Amino acid sequence: GRDLMPVVQEFAASWKSGLEMLNTSVGNYFASKDYSREVLKQMLTQFLLYYTRFQDIVKRYSDARVQGRLVSTQEIMGEMKKYSRGP
Repeated sequence: GRDLMPVVQEFAASWKSGLEMLNTSVGNYFASKDYSREVLKQMLTQFLLYYTRFQDIVKRYSDARVQGRLVSTQEIMGEMKKYSRGP
């Protein structure tokens, strides 16, 4: 199997700034606050679904050392709440 540690480490280092950039971009592209809030909500939901799948892959194909570096779903959800009101 491939070593997933570099991917896990890169995600852990950049996910918060990625969410911030997503929030800013959605706010810039959509003039309507209600529409931008809904778009952001859908994007964040999809992001969380993909991350959950990624966690499953890491847990299946790597050891405890790599698994221990995963960002928890709870931490991601907590950060997502900051953006729940939209850009």
